[in-house]
Amino acid sequence: SPLASSNIYCWHSEAMPLPEAETCLPVPRLSDSEAQIQLLEDVGIERGSRLLASKEYVKQHFNALSYLVICGIVLECMAMALPFGTLAAYTSGWVVIPVCFLLQAFPAACHAGWKLLAAWDSPIAMFFAERHSAFGLHLEQTGAVCHHVVALLRSVAFVVFFFLFAIGNQTNVCGANCNGDVASALPAWAPDCHIGDGDLYKRCLQEQPWWSRGMCDAQMGSCVLDVRRVCEPSWLADPMWAIAGYKISIPCQATSDMEVVIWSVANAIGDFTVIINLLIGYSQPLWMLLLVLGHCCVSGRCQCPWNVPANDDGRRWVDKRAREIRNMKPEERAALQVTMGLVPFAVTLWSDAIQVCTDIAVDMWGAVTYARLGHYYFAGASLLIFTRSLWQQLREGGLRSLIHAAHDSQRLGIKTDTYLSIVEGERTVEAPLNLLLIAYTGYYINHSITSSMYCPISLALSLKSVVTAVYERSHLGC
Repeated sequence: SPLASSNIYCWHSEAMPLPEAETCLPVPRLSDSEAQIQLLEDVGIERGSRLLASKEYVKQHFNALSYLVICGIVLECMAMALPFGTLAAYTSGWVVIPVCFLLQAFPAACHAGWKLLAAWDSPIAMFFAERHSAFGLHLEQTGAVCHHVVALLRSVAFVVFFFLFAIGNQTNVCGANCNGDVASALPAWAPDCHIGDGDLYKRCLQEQPWWSRGMCDAQMGSCVLDVRRVCEPSWLADPMWAIAGYKISIPCQATSDMEVVIWSVANAIGDFTVIINLLIGYSQPLWMLLLVLGHCCVSGRCQCPWNVPANDDGRRWVDKRAREIRNMKPEERAALQVTMGLVPFAVTLWSDAIQVCTDIAVDMWGAVTYARLGHYYFAGASLLIFTRSLWQQLREGGLRSLIHAAHDSQRLGIKTDTYLSIVEGERTVEAPLNLLLIAYTGYYINHSITSSMYCPISLALSLKSVVTAVYERSHLGC
């Protein structure tokens, strides 16, 4: 037992009489620097130091190109999500979803050395090459041509289908027909017979082939938006909206001005997102060509940005700088990570940790929203994604380990390997799958104020997570 008045620890053996049986040895207290060294050995900051060194190298040598790379990631995320959701909604999700996932699993397996379960281990690998860096900094640098060829084919197929089939084959199922059998023909999730016409919906199912009956459901979901247009409050009749040619959709059940404001913001964001994503999906071949030309102009050499060779000089610079960072004091490391010269390292650190917790809460919110609206298949899919993400989190130690890792990172002035591993699990597993699910289900959950708020919030969180994961894991080689 330790003596209260000194740093001396004593051991006593019952086999020996006192005082010989009692042995006391002085154990000095660890200094702050020694405690930090011990903490470094326990948690490790190899990945964190390399991530910080890679950011410094890119800022010094590829600053303009880094913005172009981030822009390309955002465009690819949008071109990946909404065309997939539109195609699935306007045909049949039972056909499109398996086909798309099998198609996207091919480049993931190819990039991982024909590892068939690469898409299960890291779902983000279905859409982005994990071992390709636009700066040549990845330790296992390979090409990403296969991923971009599949993306280009996907875009062309979407454009051809949408213009040749979806636009000219839409059926109006909106109306107000509440007569007995007609009302019972509506799907279980339809909010009200005053919004959708059961007779028109039944006729749509009969006229459409089995592989495109999802269009009837998508049109039924859009009816909610159409009916809202007759319920606008008078104070929204502003000349600004008339000049812009935009008309806000407000539901009749809005009971206060605050609800009207929330509906307005949610619908404006939703409509803007749909329009932007559709334009990006249509024009993917064009902007992919522009990105290639931009890469050639910014980098000063004309080469395919999807097949950048390994940058040996850059990797040696990063390795040397990472060793220097590991030998710094915590306050010196933290000073290197002040965002925009204003936001301290601790703020960005804990904001990432809070986002992980928020993502988990939003996932549960989504599953409850789907179930409450009667979309039990969507609720099951959301719950499956949540379970897969939760399993990944528990394997890393759960939220308690995340909090401890964040505390350790704050003490060391740099993100530890444990912290990065936990945060990365949410970004690479839940975020890409949830992004696709929202793109598909956004047509069907416009019935309530909470569901209309869920879509833009979840979409923004998932998009931010995917962009961060791809940029740091692949392009910075960490």
